[in-house]
Amino acid sequence: MKRMLKIKGILVVLIAFSLVWATSVTVFAEGEAPVQMEPKDQQDEMVLLEEGDDPDDPEPGEGPLEQTISAEDIIATYGDSDVMINATTDGDGTLSYEVTSGEDVVQVDDAGGVTILKTGDATITITASETETYAAATKDITVTVNPKPLSNDMLEKPDDVSEATGEEFRPDIAVYDGSEELLLNVDYELSYENNVLPGTAVVIATGLGNYTGTAETTFTILEKIPKYKLTEQMLRVAGKDRFETSFAIADFVKSVRGDQLYNCAIVANSQSFADALSGTYLSTKKTAPILLVKPGYQKSIDNVVNYIRQNVRPGVTVYLLGGEAVVPSQVEEELQGEYRVRRLYGKSRYETNIEILKEAGVKGSENVLICDGRNFPDALSASATGMPILLVAPSLNDAQIDYLKGIKDYGLKPIAIGGTAVVTDDVLGEVEEFLGTGERVYGKNRFRTAVMVARKFFAKEYNGSGSYYNEGLVASGISFPDGLCGGLVAKATGLPLFLTGGSMKSDYEIIKSYNNLDHIMMLGGEGAVKTASAIRLLQLSLTEVMAMFPEVEDYLRNLFPGWECSFERVVYEEIDYTYVLDYRLATEAEKEYFKAKMDEEFPYDEARRVLHQVKEELGLRWLYFDFIIRDSGLYPVWHHTMWEYWDKY
Repeated sequence: MKRMLKIKGILVVLIAFSLVWATSVTVFAEGEAPVQMEPKDQQDEMVLLEEGDDPDDPEPGEGPLEQTISAEDIIATYGDSDVMINATTDGDGTLSYEVTSGEDVVQVDDAGGVTILKTGDATITITASETETYAAATKDITVTVNPKPLSNDMLEKPDDVSEATGEEFRPDIAVYDGSEELLLNVDYELSYENNVLPGTAVVIATGLGNYTGTAETTFTILEKIPKYKLTEQMLRVAGKDRFETSFAIADFVKSVRGDQLYNCAIVANSQSFADALSGTYLSTKKTAPILLVKPGYQKSIDNVVNYIRQNVRPGVTVYLLGGEAVVPSQVEEELQGEYRVRRLYGKSRYETNIEILKEAGVKGSENVLICDGRNFPDALSASATGMPILLVAPSLNDAQIDYLKGIKDYGLKPIAIGGTAVVTDDVLGEVEEFLGTGERVYGKNRFRTAVMVARKFFAKEYNGSGSYYNEGLVASGISFPDGLCGGLVAKATGLPLFLTGGSMKSDYEIIKSYNNLDHIMMLGGEGAVKTASAIRLLQLSLTEVMAMFPEVEDYLRNLFPGWECSFERVVYEEIDYTYVLDYRLATEAEKEYFKAKMDEEFPYDEARRVLHQVKEELGLRWLYFDFIIRDSGLYPVWHHTMWEYWDKY
């Protein structure tokens, strides 16, 4: 049985082998070469390979795979930076970006970074490129750019108005987005509230175009009570704003000198102090007024051009201080041909300062004054000296060092104006390396520093002892525009320049160190230099004030209705307010009772408030009030004394 099974197994193997052999048998046809026949499966495999197909590719008819792009729409605000399209694809295509609508709204770079140009809507088409595996794909996203809201800190604060006139005040103000000045009636429009009567007026900027919302700033319309007039002891040189004040100062200097026309003029930016103060030395050397202009404020440009044409001799030099961003090219274009227009500027305020000094020439001067280039007060005080001013930062730059090397043999003495917080010892030491040993002139604050400059450079010698001028110029130490043009006044009059903060404290800084002023010239309107400051600096008594301003007496009488005001006593600036009773107090008991009632009912707090108001508005150093009630025999029955002295505050 086993033998039979074995034979059957061999037969199965032989049969299978013969079948395989039969499929590859060689067939000879008559007259033909023998052809080797392959198995069917092997034939199919050979055909596929001959066509060049990859066995791993999709089956015929299926095509490349689809890829999907993922990206979100973008909502941005005008002024935004670093806006990116965060796009991805589930394929392996390379992403590219194209603005297909709204090309004036945005731009896009190869990495998907979006640059915002203006407000509006734009469409960006994202494309994933075709690859061996995936088909190309696109996706559109929308970019919405909303206007940027205005904020109060973007608005320039306008100058205060010295006196209400019954007309509207509509000052043009600058609005800035960072360092960029926005365009009136393009990016914003202005409206005004409470801009006629004395008080706080409001300027409202409303966004247009790329900007939205509102922002506001304020200015003060002043009406002093009483309205002071100028006297022989006080003179005010001012216009209704900083631009007209620069013209008024130029006219004053021209009248003092007796000139008909200037032989030179200087134009500087009204919003930045550095170039104008750098130009004061050039102004004094050339006897040239400094006239102020504001980029974007067409009225200021037109007025400067017209003033030059009317007051400066044709054909002479007109200097423009700073680049076209600070003094517009329009000034140059309109004056070109009539005048030799020369622009002095550098890459920074410090390099512009150097170019101005080079033009003015410092040879022959005794000193060079080193002043802080980051703030104006000390340089403003120094401008009255008519000496060259070098503006500095905490360290010197290469241009300044090169300039100092060039003037080291001129014999100039460096004098730092201000304390070490504004002109450091290191900076003064750097200057001394080139110019030799210097010194420092300073006070504990800007007001005292101005006094020390006056004492240093404007002292007279009488009988061997130091004596100081009894006249002086006064400008604001809080706001710079009106004082920028004062250097030429100082040269024409030979007077020092003092700074006031409009308060008793700042004025007292001057008086404590320089206490014999008899005449004051104020540069700028009431908003810049208060008449009260002039009264304080002149140390006028109440009697002198009333002699100069008769309306003061009526003003004082009206402060205490019901009291008969008498100025019989002037010792210590007393004022007696007297009320005469229409009956005689019969006994001492009645007098004591009356006195007790007066002590109880007299309005002390109200009287003290009014007294303080009087002192502030009159600008007096001290004020002494004696309230007296007499009996019918004119004998004092009750009195109360109140006084104020400015050192108390």
